[in-house]
Amino acid sequence: MPDSDSLEPQIEAVPTPLSLTEPQQLQRSRLSRFLSAPGVHVVTALIVVLSIGMLGYKATNLSHAATPPSQLSSAPSANCSQQADLQNPCRPLVGAWAYNYPEAGSDLKSQILYHEQRIGHQRDIVHDYRPIGSNQLNSADIYFANRANTTLFIDWKPAANWADANGRDAATNAAIDQMAASVMGLHKKIFLTINHEPENDVSGGAPGCSTFKGHAGTPADYIAMWHNVEDRFKADGVTNVEWSLDFINYPQWDCMIDQLYPGNSYVNWVWFNAYYGSPSNSFNTNVNRFTNLLAQHNTPAHAWLSKPQGIVEWSSAFGSDASQEAYYREAAQAIQANTFPRLRGFMVYDSNDFGGTNTRSFKVGYDNAGHASASKQAAYNSVVGAILGRHDVLGAPTTPTTPTPVVSQLAVPLHLNSGGGAYTDKAGIKWLADQAFVGGRTYQSPLKVKLTGDDFIYQSERYGMKAYHLPVANGRYDVVLDEAEVWFNHPNARVFSVKAEGVAVINDYDIYAKVGKNTVDHIRFPVTVVDGFLDLEFSAKVDYAKLSGIVILPTTTK
Repeated sequence: MPDSDSLEPQIEAVPTPLSLTEPQQLQRSRLSRFLSAPGVHVVTALIVVLSIGMLGYKATNLSHAATPPSQLSSAPSANCSQQADLQNPCRPLVGAWAYNYPEAGSDLKSQILYHEQRIGHQRDIVHDYRPIGSNQLNSADIYFANRANTTLFIDWKPAANWADANGRDAATNAAIDQMAASVMGLHKKIFLTINHEPENDVSGGAPGCSTFKGHAGTPADYIAMWHNVEDRFKADGVTNVEWSLDFINYPQWDCMIDQLYPGNSYVNWVWFNAYYGSPSNSFNTNVNRFTNLLAQHNTPAHAWLSKPQGIVEWSSAFGSDASQEAYYREAAQAIQANTFPRLRGFMVYDSNDFGGTNTRSFKVGYDNAGHASASKQAAYNSVVGAILGRHDVLGAPTTPTTPTPVVSQLAVPLHLNSGGGAYTDKAGIKWLADQAFVGGRTYQSPLKVKLTGDDFIYQSERYGMKAYHLPVANGRYDVVLDEAEVWFNHPNARVFSVKAEGVAVINDYDIYAKVGKNTVDHIRFPVTVVDGFLDLEFSAKVDYAKLSGIVILPTTTK
């Protein structure tokens, strides 16, 4: 949440204009908020982490109107096209703000493209921040807003003092009209928030609340500003906005949420933060806390449960590397189990936020020591994988379309863990990490698999691939393709065929119809290699082809 507003009283609380060329303004906010929560001193920062925490999380979603909750389906629906309110009916949206990775250029476009490279998937939402005085979209915003299958999410501050944006100040009205023209010029819908995390900026005038750290105005001032901005946008002819209210999600400011609500007719989505440690180090606890709060406050005048909901920012920085990775994996498990079906969006805050020499950061790809961390990145990627599942309709693939490089000929006997990493099974057999594939994506199931003593091989998979191109010596081999249906719950949901060296080895194969769900099956066949490569080709009739493992053995056939 780039924002130079600080909870520390000794730091000027009026926002400083920020752009991508001003990283220090971006990087100081989160730490200062965290270490200076009400009643907490810097010397007791550890207590803050364990008690009131950083930023919170919770999510609950319904549809835009008061309709039954959207559900994550176990199979793709007939139409996963983006809806008018920007929801994907088949799965939550996945988004990001990314910044300060030295491996990429410092501009937002380069940082997001590098983030997508690390994830292996195009973001559904790209998050950006337009501070006070920045009243039009920049080139990166326009690029992502116009990119196919991506929606822009803008947090914009029209004024430092909310009362200046209530419609009575001509200069502020002109700035609002300037932003309206910039947004309308896209001819494509975006998400737009007016002064994100407003609880942090309230200076008073909130009955029932006793702690104020901001200088922007009262909740009434905030609502008047929101009404003026949205009304002016509509008067200017802007129709391509999903108006999005987002909260910082500090427990001590729960008392403000109703008072900051612009009204049912002014808000389309409700978003909130979901950071590790706020107030718990448990993802499920954090989600339930805020969901329950919104449910408890739901009334006809504050119809929280009639709005799609999502996580506007989340990641981790404090705690051990292992505990941070566990937070991501807990989230992945909750998503896989569809624990929170109302949650319709996840936007990670993937950035260093402290500046200077402080190495702790919110980067999903770095550890506490400031080093690139494959394990932390993989933990976050498991969240994306759980969300995407098989419902990858809106997002364009970024996986390679050429075989991954293999440095030398592979020795036989060969055991390859498709979709997974290197592994030694209980029999002592060493499985190679996935390689030599053409296209596809990976998925990891948390569920037990029947008829095997090694769930690990069958819980991981590569799906949607076109082929494997495996370098082996010429000769005759016995090949086993290891399979298990770990996604679908019924037959005829996945049907595919396989060729080896151009010859069909199985046609219209339906794993579930043959053995059911979470049960091992094998495709066995002999093959002769004459060109130094064993080529396996996959074609799907329904959904995607998939594979959990490849075993190549010297032939026993005379």
